[in-house]
Amino acid sequence: SVLGEGSVFTITVPMRVEALAPAEMSEEAVDETLKDAAAELRKLNEADQMLSTSADANSPSLGTVLVVDDDPEYLEIMDRMLRKENLNPILTSDPASALHLARTVRPALMLIDVLMPDVDGWELVETMKNDPVTRDVPTIMVSIMDDPKSGAPQLADGFMSKPVDSAKLRKALQLHLGKKAA
Repeated sequence: SVLGEGSVFTITVPMRVEALAPAEMSEEAVDETLKDAAAELRKLNEADQMLSTSADANSPSLGTVLVVDDDPEYLEIMDRMLRKENLNPILTSDPASALHLARTVRPALMLIDVLMPDVDGWELVETMKNDPVTRDVPTIMVSIMDDPKSGAPQLADGFMSKPVDSAKLRKALQLHLGKKAA
C-alpha cells in the first residue's frame, strides 16, 4: 500500500450450494440451483471487476461514475466512453446492489437505466434520493424511451435517451460534474 494511492485486494469467496441427493432432485430444482449459482458468480465477477476497475490509474480520474444497467453490452460501451473522459466507471447489471455500491464508492455521478427486469429505474433513483448518503449524488436516467415517465423526472437530475453518444455524454458530464469534465 502507498499512502494516498489506495490498495487493491482480491477476494475469493467459495460458493456453497446445499444439494439434495441426486435421486431426490427434480430437473427443475437442478435448473434453479444452477441459475442461483450463476447469479452468485456474476455478482462475484462484478465485485472483482469493480475492484480492478477502481485500481486502474493510468491517468488521474476526474471522479467515479456508477452505471446501473441490465445490458452488458451497454455497460461495456459506457465503460469505454467514461474512461475516455478520464472518469472511473463502476458498472453493475444488478440494480439490487446499486445502493450498496453507491454508499460504498460514493460516486460523483450515477447513470441509471429506466427499464430493467425486476426493478424499475425510477424506483431505484427514488431509493437513492431518500438515502442520506446518496441523496446529493447527481443522477441521470438513461432509457430507450424518448420521453421520461411523467411525474418521475423531478427525482432525477437529468435524462438521456439511448443510444448515448459521446457528445450527449460529454454535455451531461459537463452539466453535472462541472468544468473538470470538459
